[in-house]
Amino acid sequence: MNTETSPGREAVEQIRVRVLPDGRMDRENAAKYLGRATKTLAMWNTEGRLRSAKVGGRCYYFQRDLDAFIRGEDSSQKPTQLEAASPDEPPPPVRRPVAADAADEGDDEDRSL
Repeated sequence: MNTETSPGREAVEQIRVRVLPDGRMDRENAAKYLGRATKTLAMWNTEGRLRSAKVGGRCYYFQRDLDAFIRGEDSSQKPTQLEAASPDEPPPPVRRPVAADAADEGDDEDRSL
């Protein structure tokens, strides 16, 4: 960790966190960003104090939500970027499972030999 001091000012500790291009951080980096333990973030998430998004079974926090939390704003009610698509992007395609029998519905041919 790196600290910098200026004459007459307190030391400021600089930390490095990894932020993905869409503004997400995993729990470990979000904990560093807030200066808390990862378990604390998990507890805040279950209590509804801090919002997260699950992607592929992993928990992510958006930097804007963490900044709102630091400012004391309630970020738990705002939709995350995964839930509220931007107007520039089309919505993601909806994939529905297809049953094995549904694929053969259009065939009226008798397949018996």
